[in-house]
Amino acid sequence: MSFDLSRPAILPEIDLPDAKGLIDSGRALATSVKVGPSRFLQAHNVVSEAAYKRARAADGQLMFHAQVGWRDPMLTAENMALIENRVAEHGGKVDRYGICLDWSMGFPSGERDGRQRGTGLVLSGAEDFRLLANASTVAPHFGDFVIGMPAALENTVAALQAGATAIGNLGQYFTFRLPDWDDDVEITARSVEAIALCAAQPIDILIHSNLDDGFAARFSDLACALGAVLIERYIVEDLLDGTLGHCYGHTFSNLNTRHAFQIALADTGGNAPGTMIYGNTTAFTDNEAESYAALAAYLATDIASLRETGTGHALTPIPVTEAVRIPSVDEIIDAQIFASRLVARLGTASPQRPSEDVLSLAEVIKTGGEQFFDRVMRGLREAGYDTENPFEMLLALRRIGAAELERAFGPGVEDPTGYYGRAPLVTSSVIDEVSQQANSIIDNLAPSIIDNLKKRAPRICVATTDVHEYGKRLVELVLKKIGVETIDGGVSTDADDLAAFAREFEADVIAVSTYNGVASSFICQLTDEIEKLELQADVYIGGRLNAVPDGSNTGIPVDDLNAIKVAGAIPCARVEDMLIDIAHKNRNTP
Repeated sequence: MSFDLSRPAILPEIDLPDAKGLIDSGRALATSVKVGPSRFLQAHNVVSEAAYKRARAADGQLMFHAQVGWRDPMLTAENMALIENRVAEHGGKVDRYGICLDWSMGFPSGERDGRQRGTGLVLSGAEDFRLLANASTVAPHFGDFVIGMPAALENTVAALQAGATAIGNLGQYFTFRLPDWDDDVEITARSVEAIALCAAQPIDILIHSNLDDGFAARFSDLACALGAVLIERYIVEDLLDGTLGHCYGHTFSNLNTRHAFQIALADTGGNAPGTMIYGNTTAFTDNEAESYAALAAYLATDIASLRETGTGHALTPIPVTEAVRIPSVDEIIDAQIFASRLVARLGTASPQRPSEDVLSLAEVIKTGGEQFFDRVMRGLREAGYDTENPFEMLLALRRIGAAELERAFGPGVEDPTGYYGRAPLVTSSVIDEVSQQANSIIDNLAPSIIDNLKKRAPRICVATTDVHEYGKRLVELVLKKIGVETIDGGVSTDADDLAAFAREFEADVIAVSTYNGVASSFICQLTDEIEKLELQADVYIGGRLNAVPDGSNTGIPVDDLNAIKVAGAIPCARVEDMLIDIAHKNRNTP
C-alpha cells in the first residue's frame, strides 16, 4: 500500500492555528519574559551559553557536558555543585549540565497529577527551575521535555527566567509521544510560540535538537540524518529567526562514520555552535571493562573531530554503568575525570587531519544530506504544503515520519531489500548493529528452538512503551530472519491501544520493549486491558526493567522484576530468553 503524502491526507483539519498569530504571541511574550541572572552567566561574564561556546571554541578549548538529574530537586542541585567541585579538584572542568527532566514534565503543569512517571526529575514550579539553574557556575541546559511537548511554552518561560540560555529538545518533537496525549496540533502550536519567544530575546538562546531523539535514530541513511539538520535549521532559523544547535552521538557506534558526520555537519555551516556530542550509549554492555573501551574510543574520536571542526560541541563522557542503571553521582564524577585526563594525556597526539576514508564519507553524507533536503522541500511543495509556514512544516514532518520521508525522498537508489526501500548512501550504525546482533542471537539459538518457532508460527505483536525502539527493531529482525512474521504494535503505544490492537490481529504473544522506568506500571495497565478484552496472549517485556520506589530519597531506580511478574508478564533479560520460552510453550500447544 502506497503512503499518501498529499497535504489533505496528512493535514485534514479545516482550521489549523495561524502561524503568524503564534509567532506574534511568542514575540509579544518576550516583552515580559526575560532571561534571568544565573551563576554561570555572572561567573563567566557572558550574555549566553552560545557566546561562551563561541569564545571557548575560538581559543581552541574543548568543553565538557554532564547529564544529571535525580528525582529530588534539592538533591540534584547539591550533586551538581559536588560534581563541579570534585572534577575541578582533579584538574577538569564541567562546562554544561543537561538536566534530565522526567517525561511527565512534558504535560501542562495542571495535568501532571495521575500521569505515569519515569525515573527523571519533576519540578514543582519556577523556584525549582531557578534552584537548578543556579546550583553551580556550570551552564544549565534544560534539554528534554520542554520544546516539542504540550508544556513547551510554560517550561520555556520558566527556564528562561531561571537564567538558562540553552533549551531543547526539538528532536523529541518529531518522534516522542507522551502517554495518552494525541493532540499534536496543541504540541506544535506551543512549540512554535516557545521558539518565537526564544528568538525574540536580545541574546542568542540555543534551541537544542538531539538528532538521536529525533529522526536520526530512525533513518537508515546518515545522509538523511544530515538532511534533517538542514530541514530543522530552515524552520528554526529561516522561518522563526531562532538559533539552533544540534547534538548527536547515542547511536553513532561506527567511529569512522561518527567522525565523518561531525565533519559533514560542520561543513553545512549554520549560525550556532553545537550543544554536545553525546556518548555512544548503544556500545555499552553490562561488562564495565568492555564499556570503558567503548568510552575511550568514542571520546578519542570526538576529541579529534572537534579539534578539526571547532564547532563548539561539548564532549559527553557517559558513566559506563548507564548500560544497566542510572549512574550515581560518584560515577558521573569518575567519567568526567576520565575524559578530562584523556584530553590532557592525548595532548596534541590526536591526528590533526582525518583519514581519506573519513573525508570521503563526510563528502557523501554532506552531498546526500543536501539532496535529501532539496527533495523534501520540493516534494512537500508539490504535495500542496506551504513550506514557508513553520507550523505546517513541523506538523507535516511529524505526521509523515522518518520512514516515509526516507522512502519518498532519500538520496539512495530504490532497493526493495533496503530498510525503507532504498539503499543507504552511508548506513547508520543502528541498522548495522541491530543486524549484527540479530545474526548473533540466531547463531546461538538451538536449531530445535528455531524449528519449533517456524512450525508453530506464533502471532507476535511487538511494541514499545516509549520512543526508544532499538529493542523493538531487534526483536522484529530476529523473528524476520527466523521466518516468523510480526505485528507492528507501534512506538510509544498506550496500554489500552496495544491490547485492542493485539486482539484485532489475534496475537498469541505481546512483546514489549521499555526504557524509562515505567515497566511495571505499563504492564499492570496492559494486563488489565487484556483481561477486559478476554484476550489469550502471553506478555513478555525487556529493556530497562526498573522503577524508582515510592518514598525513595535518592531517586535511583531499582529492579522491578517481581512487580512485573506479579502483574502477569514475563521479564526477559535477552531476546533469546523470550524466544526459548515461546518455543517451549508452543511445544505443548495442541
